[in-house]
Amino acid sequence: MSVEHAVTVAASRGLPGASAVGATLATDDDVDRFISAVRTHGLQGQADEACTSRQLTGPGLHDKLLDVLRGALLSCLAAEAAAVNAVDVLTEHGIDMLVLKGAATAHLDYLAPELRLFGDADVLIRPGDHGRALDVLAAEGYRRVSPPVHGWWERRFGRTVTHVAPNGAELDMHLRIAGGSFGFTINHEDIWERAGAGFVLAGRQMRALAGPDRLFHACCHTVLGDNSGLRSQRDVAQLLLNSQVDWEETVEIAEACGCSTVVAAAIRRTWRNLALTDHPASVWAYGHVDDAEQLAAVKAYELTFATDWAPEGLTSLSALSPMDKVLYLTGLAWPSGESLRHRGRTRRSHLARIIQMTLGQIFRG
Repeated sequence: MSVEHAVTVAASRGLPGASAVGATLATDDDVDRFISAVRTHGLQGQADEACTSRQLTGPGLHDKLLDVLRGALLSCLAAEAAAVNAVDVLTEHGIDMLVLKGAATAHLDYLAPELRLFGDADVLIRPGDHGRALDVLAAEGYRRVSPPVHGWWERRFGRTVTHVAPNGAELDMHLRIAGGSFGFTINHEDIWERAGAGFVLAGRQMRALAGPDRLFHACCHTVLGDNSGLRSQRDVAQLLLNSQVDWEETVEIAEACGCSTVVAAAIRRTWRNLALTDHPASVWAYGHVDDAEQLAAVKAYELTFATDWAPEGLTSLSALSPMDKVLYLTGLAWPSGESLRHRGRTRRSHLARIIQMTLGQIFRG
């Protein structure tokens, strides 16, 4: 059996419709390559469970998996502590927040949280709370990783502000659940209205996205998240097959905000890579007629992964009003001095880069 098959076994462990065929890694080199892939995809929990049940075997596999699992669990605990502390201080100042992605999905959708590992905590706040939230977190010792283009620009157009918590863990404070054009077409107010009670962590009540929105976000992360890998695809399958969220509501949400192509692509990718049997959602996804404009936006995201943020960012223009287009481009063309220094650029080199990228976009178009 190949290493690739062993990774698929780990990624699909415990899913209805997944193959029951196990895998044996024959050599130490195979085991090491498998461990490396498992770490890359964040599948240590599933891999350890598959190894314990003897669905996966190999020389020294169990001991090596335990080592990487312990390290991943420590990272999870640090990220959860950063999230709990952020909830405490933000709530104290009347700022509402929702827990996103791994920290929420691990507790709401998996049989045990250690089966869904994550290295950082993600939370969503309302853009109107942006300035106060930054001040509160800074006073608590959370340090943002990079300065904003401009404070007003970030509040109006930004997606995520990454912080390092006092304990060294990463906390990503989201203003939107996706970037580029999709971040502006998604109705975030409806997401807030649908938000559920969530789960309890360290004695605190954590609010999270409703089930269909968690599936929607997992699909967005699968297709639009750089290097999201098999972990986000496993989330898509977990929400559909084990949590059995209302996927048809997810489709309705996606269609209403021009993201149905993203959801269909995520489900197709998940079913293909995890080798799952047909499900009504996969039948819908394979029969979906992708929208040309949405496909072009997805391609821009993929180009962003290989180069830089610019292709994704420029897709935002199609979703903005004429005035917002002007403000958006003005902020990018004339960023703050602090932002330029952080990126190692001068005003002149930055403007030259913009001209070069613009010409490139024109000729590619």
